[in-house]
Amino acid sequence: METKTMRTRARKIIHVSMTALAVCIAPLGAADYAVVVNAASPVTDLSQNALIQILKAEKQSWDGGDKVFLIMPKEGSKEEDILCSKVYSTDSDGLKKYWTSQVFQNHMNSAPKNATNRVALKLVEEKPNAVAIINAKDVTPAVKIITIDGKKPGDAGYLLKE
Repeated sequence: METKTMRTRARKIIHVSMTALAVCIAPLGAADYAVVVNAASPVTDLSQNALIQILKAEKQSWDGGDKVFLIMPKEGSKEEDILCSKVYSTDSDGLKKYWTSQVFQNHMNSAPKNATNRVALKLVEEKPNAVAIINAKDVTPAVKIITIDGKKPGDAGYLLKE
């Protein structure tokens, strides 16, 4: 038999649970972008400078010596916009020119692969040395989010935030 006390307790439990869930979900809003690597990667944190060097192909190997497999966001995506703004200081056309010049000047054999969040996640799952920038809300447990200067998506001062 249900009593008034039981209903009140149930409401309190539901309220506390919903509040806790909201607090857990809130940091990963649509305007936060995550740096993801293969789940087995030893990389857990990068300095902002090291991340930018990797994203600009100035650093093409991980500290252990393995070659970085860089996956760039799909052209015209929000992820590309955030990288153009925060890392490359250009627009989508400028980014294409940047990669063309890197290949032309023999700094790279080919431009990085462009992929949607879903394809990027699959590639990061399959390739031990892969790194990609995706919308934080699309992250799955099959990959690992790395922090930038100890900050993760949702933290104040996080680099890849709109």
